[in-house]
Amino acid sequence: ISSSKGSIAPGQSYKITVKYVPSIVDEVSCAYYTIKTMGGNQLKFHLRGQAEGYNVHLSTRTIHFGEVQTKQTTNRLLNIHNESDLPISFQFMTEKCNLFA
Repeated sequence: ISSSKGSIAPGQSYKITVKYVPSIVDEVSCAYYTIKTMGGNQLKFHLRGQAEGYNVHLSTRTIHFGEVQTKQTTNRLLNIHNESDLPISFQFMTEKCNLFA
């Protein structure tokens, strides 16, 4: 919040900038505030935001190799598309003793 206190002339308004910087994807953040005036008024408001995830997708979710002779190698392509505004990092998580490399 750009300003936690101030003074407003009669008939005028006061602009306050509220910044939201999420750090965990899909997490919903909430905050409740009360502004109190010298005359005893209480103005309540609520802030809510949700972090947007990266827009990343695969060219396919399944790759079929068909029948392949033992000890022979065949290759297929898998594309990872990043449609986000920021770079992403990725890592393949596989089971041990996997026949695919």
